[in-house]
Amino acid sequence: STLSDRKKADANYRIRRLKRQIEALTYRSSLVASLDPFIVLPTFFFNEKGPFAPKIGDYAIVIHENVAYPAIVGDKGPNSKIGEASTLICNTIRPESDGRWRAASDLEITYLVFPGTAGSRPTGPPDQTKIRERCAELIAEVGGLTVPLHRWPSDVASSEQAVPSS
Repeated sequence: STLSDRKKADANYRIRRLKRQIEALTYRSSLVASLDPFIVLPTFFFNEKGPFAPKIGDYAIVIHENVAYPAIVGDKGPNSKIGEASTLICNTIRPESDGRWRAASDLEITYLVFPGTAGSRPTGPPDQTKIRERCAELIAEVGGLTVPLHRWPSDVASSEQAVPSS
């Protein structure tokens, strides 16, 4: 009640802006690039219709050298870029990678996307164990891999917690 009209208007504006941000984060259940394994596909991929069009949340596998990294399709990106992945994936492939240094520069990485696998919208952070298990099922359906499917650190920690100690 002691604030000037100008300060009240500024405070109300901030409150409305923060409420919109909270609403967006709640709706999107946003991914965290350093913690979640996801890839980004160009926007034009999502303009296609039909059973082979990718959707946010579809399962994917990123193959580099002799390792397959389970992931999800996490975002749409610019039409001029193909080959974006979360910081978690990039740093796992090449620890020095960042916004200036790619994890790989040549055609050394393959993305396998499983369209139509997104299911319902998740309500929390991605479950890396579930992502790995579902990717293993999907890849088995098409004949399997000759390279191992990577276990993310939190995936390893949750599987270790599930084993009772003797």
